[in-house]
Amino acid sequence: MITLPDTITKGQPWKYDVVCDFATPLPAKKIPYVNQYYVSPTDVAAEALRGNHYCYNYLIMNINSEGGLEHLCDVPYYDLKAPWTSSVSQALAALVFIRNNDEEYAQRVLDFMVMHHLRHDIFVEKANAIILNGWMYSLYALWKFMATFVVSRYERIFDNSIDRLSSILQGFQMKNGWTYYDAYQMPATEFYHKVHKELYEELQSITGRLPYMDFSGNMPRLSRSWYLLKKHGLRSVPLYFRVKKWSR
Repeated sequence: MITLPDTITKGQPWKYDVVCDFATPLPAKKIPYVNQYYVSPTDVAAEALRGNHYCYNYLIMNINSEGGLEHLCDVPYYDLKAPWTSSVSQALAALVFIRNNDEEYAQRVLDFMVMHHLRHDIFVEKANAIILNGWMYSLYALWKFMATFVVSRYERIFDNSIDRLSSILQGFQMKNGWTYYDAYQMPATEFYHKVHKELYEELQSITGRLPYMDFSGNMPRLSRSWYLLKKHGLRSVPLYFRVKKWSR
């Protein structure tokens, strides 16, 4: 993907802090609804893809015995309790290791992703939620591993998941040509809509097996605000301003 890693994070929606006895600051991400920061493997992987070797070393040092990268914080948004893992974190870490020609580590994190995040041919994100960009990143990482190291290790899993995605992908599209962020049909932000478009085009160029998708619509801001209000009540108000502040 041409715009990796900028399709992963919104510029730098974090502060830098010294954590885990590292001499060099690592990106620390703010937890929604909580006035705290934590080191997210997703954002660390994004920085590693930008060439930050300290973040690369952090990934190496923090893979658990099964190959998982744990998020060590509670997140009220999804009612997550630490430690939890994310298919996006696993996929992006795999892309880091693939870029550095480290087949062993790439396979470890992908094997964990397949073992813990694959449900009925769908790659689920944190809290077992079906989140569109997380599913497509997982597929892209599997394909990139096979293409780079010329192996067929994940071929059947990839093919089955592509077929599953193809069968329900249009359920992630709104009538006005915008996309939903997840299977709960929360309208995507502008950032994630663009991510969906790029990931769709990448996977379609690889497989040619995805149905037509229209990405030409405008963001339904009222629909998204109403969704957040119903799901999170007044907590969505400060969240809106935080997201707006982080936007680039």
